[in-house]
Amino acid sequence: MYISFHLYIAVICSFYISEARSDYYSILGVKKNATDREIEKAFRKKAKKLHPDANPGNEKAFAELSNAYEVLKDPSKRQTYDMHGEEGLKQEGPQGHPYQHYYGDGGHTFFSFEGFDFDDVFTHFNFGGGSKGGRREQQFQSNISFENTIVEEICPKTYKNSIKNIRVLNLYYFFMSNSRTCQAAHKGFVDTITKFKGALNVYALNCDKHSNFCNKTVRSVPHLIAHNNTSPDPVVFENDEYTLKLEIWLHKIMPSELVEIKDYKHLKDFIENQPITHVVSIVKKTLYLTLLKSLSVYVKSKIKIGYIRASNKELISNFNKSRTETARLYHIQDLESMDEKSIELNSENFSDVLLWLNLKQNEYKKKGVGTYKELTKALLDSGECGPKDNQFCFIFIKYGNRAEHSLHEELSNISKKYIQDAVKIRYISAANQHKFVSAFGLSSRCPAYEVCSKFIAFRGKRRKFKIMKSPLTATNVQKFIDDVITNLVSLDTILLHDPRIIDYSNDEF
Repeated sequence: MYISFHLYIAVICSFYISEARSDYYSILGVKKNATDREIEKAFRKKAKKLHPDANPGNEKAFAELSNAYEVLKDPSKRQTYDMHGEEGLKQEGPQGHPYQHYYGDGGHTFFSFEGFDFDDVFTHFNFGGGSKGGRREQQFQSNISFENTIVEEICPKTYKNSIKNIRVLNLYYFFMSNSRTCQAAHKGFVDTITKFKGALNVYALNCDKHSNFCNKTVRSVPHLIAHNNTSPDPVVFENDEYTLKLEIWLHKIMPSELVEIKDYKHLKDFIENQPITHVVSIVKKTLYLTLLKSLSVYVKSKIKIGYIRASNKELISNFNKSRTETARLYHIQDLESMDEKSIELNSENFSDVLLWLNLKQNEYKKKGVGTYKELTKALLDSGECGPKDNQFCFIFIKYGNRAEHSLHEELSNISKKYIQDAVKIRYISAANQHKFVSAFGLSSRCPAYEVCSKFIAFRGKRRKFKIMKSPLTATNVQKFIDDVITNLVSLDTILLHDPRIIDYSNDEF
């Protein structure tokens, strides 16, 4: 009985000692039903008194206060603590923000300052006002500012909204104002991303102001992630060198619609067989190739950008070019005019080049360049006059007779009158493309004494066509086009099969 009584007393004492040592509410001086606001207010009040700058020698007390606040300010941790005490928190792992290290002492958990700057701890809690120990603050004062840079400082709500609407690439930089590591990285980071002005959006989140969000999002600072327009998952910059390594990383992750042109045949094909206007760039350095990648995504539905490396001396000899250390873009209409107007792309004029490209695209539309041209396999494969094209396609089917020449010349002028209409006027050689003409019930052969040329209107998506019956004159062709697009003439014959085009450009003789 005596032993049992003493055992009972020991258990009770142990219980109360444990409770006293781990009562976070008592440490903060609040009731167990205190609101989040009351907890924060109590913490700030006590923290100012226990701050080691204001009251040296109280590091342990300040650490206990900080530890209690870190637990009680988090609803999930607070619930675990209320139900299971510190033992429950231990099972979930160390608490606090990414820079805190903890060690156990019996049933109590203490804050450790080992392994990081003491100043970083204080700035994490975003104290109002200066400390009485002003000497430390003078020695280590924040100089991180994104004023007059391309970086926009945002809040968590803006962060969540911004990743839903990405044009090309967004960067998100997490930092703390008084972190020496962040300060060391700051200039290199800003200088490097400034080279990509206009090509990407750059945002910064201050973890002093948004500690809860940072605790859930990042492990340490500085921390850089990227979101692009092709994937919902972020890409993490796994390096602490925010200059050249960052530049290389950006080149690697930048989305692109570029086409590399390696030889003259590829250049010829690129210029002659694009269904949209096209630009060729000569580029020397990786930085400007990265900028070109971004440009290509901005204009992908309107302009196709091909690039030639400056080291390809033989190919770039075709251009009457000015020497450049960056990148130069040429709006080339045909292979006979390789000295077309151009613009240089550098780190400061991305928006100017983007405007120039849009102007060239508008000029292309107005001039109708390439409106009347051969329908090639590349154009058909790109969707032009194909099974998904709902626009009117007018095809002049040639058999090589002399009588075709005058109409062939006239069609170039006629086509310019329909620039604003949803029509395409093309030609094709029947002798070489029997799989195309057979879709309209035509032969690829024609006796020498006959004129077999045809002018056809069709819509690939509807699989219907109409062959013009009138004599092949410029006046009749123009009237036929007008009647078709105004529905006075209906496309009433069904295609026998999908038209196909054979590409002979790779044949060797």
